[in-house]
Amino acid sequence: MEGYLHAAGVGLLRSRPHVPRWTRSEPVLFASATLFGVAVLISHRPDVVLHAQLWGDDGKKWLFDAYTYGLGRVFLPYEGYLGVFQGVAAAGVLLAPLSWAPLLFALVALAVQSLPFAFLATDRLALVVPRRYVRVLAGVACLSVPTIIELLGTLTNTQWSLAVLAALVVAAPRVRGWSWRIFDFMVVLLSGLSGPFCIFLLLPAAGIAWRRRSSSQWALTWCVLATSLIQGVAIAASAGLQRPALLTPVMPSAVLGLKLLVDRMALVPIVGANSAYRASGALPLWGDLALGLAIAGVFAGALAIASAEMRLLLTFGLLVLAGTLIASRTTWAQMLHPYYGERYWFIPMLAWLLALTLLAARRRARLVGPACAAAIVLFAVLAAPAGWLYPSLPNPHFQRSVLELESARPGQSVDFGAEDPGWRFQLTRKS
Repeated sequence: MEGYLHAAGVGLLRSRPHVPRWTRSEPVLFASATLFGVAVLISHRPDVVLHAQLWGDDGKKWLFDAYTYGLGRVFLPYEGYLGVFQGVAAAGVLLAPLSWAPLLFALVALAVQSLPFAFLATDRLALVVPRRYVRVLAGVACLSVPTIIELLGTLTNTQWSLAVLAALVVAAPRVRGWSWRIFDFMVVLLSGLSGPFCIFLLLPAAGIAWRRRSSSQWALTWCVLATSLIQGVAIAASAGLQRPALLTPVMPSAVLGLKLLVDRMALVPIVGANSAYRASGALPLWGDLALGLAIAGVFAGALAIASAEMRLLLTFGLLVLAGTLIASRTTWAQMLHPYYGERYWFIPMLAWLLALTLLAARRRARLVGPACAAAIVLFAVLAAPAGWLYPSLPNPHFQRSVLELESARPGQSVDFGAEDPGWRFQLTRKS
């Protein structure tokens, strides 16, 4: 097994002597890979398009703002930071009939969630991972990580997939021609203005720009810096108003944090969510400590042998993990449940799988390599299949509310999502 994984993963450690560039077949490949990724995501929960519903802030924030204000609130912070892509996408969706909104929201979110897979399927990372099938398998892993229910077809959480894509874009070698360069800049800009992840990407981006000494690489880094400053100002300005918990001194339990790290990041993508939840209560403290040391060792070993590009991705994942633990420190007990706040663990779990893969592909790792390879196999044959199907969302009877709104008098308000108080909002009929 170790030899096979080395043969499959040696591309993670070796380069090919050519510079990728935009070819005529590249747009077709990118679009085909995106459609394939959308199909894979739909297989998790077919009703995401067959019976599309709005999830959480998709309705009460983005649809409400787009219907009521158009683009008027796109550059106002929400939950402490900007969400420009979500606001612009929602406004674009409402160019179609309102009754189409849930389906179009879902299709936009599914397409965005598929973009990291599509990017990996191209030759942009061929200098880093020469074998295309290895890159495709890595992309499939992005679509198969357990407990990403909150990301599936959800416009609000497209920021997480955009962040992964932005990290891949920054890590990818620079290219000739303007087509890919414009794509890279737009991805980094949209990601930076649509979530706080640019702040975690800044240090790795600066490191690889310093290493490459490329003007186009520095241009991306300056874009990351600019969006980080914008998001930082937004977070600082709204922290005391919308997120007072961020300013409250909290000393959470170190034991609780350790269990959270072991169970949510390390065990869920290896044994599945339900098994990880059972292990959370069964593991003694010394078991958590041993696993915590093993996790630290895997990341340290992976960082030591990784290429500059892989080190960027690992560092980005670890910084997102640190941000997740800090931001959620008041809810660590709730987050031990594998279906609470799934989105926060998406990027750290990808970083964990990448670290395991790097060590599994290392022929010299006589003991660690086979153990990491076994963990990857468990992800592929146990965790991913066990968590493949997602439960359906509750039906808030969106279409019925649309009919009520269309028959209402100008100025009259209609409730949407009335069955769920947390998702409830009102739209007022326009004249």
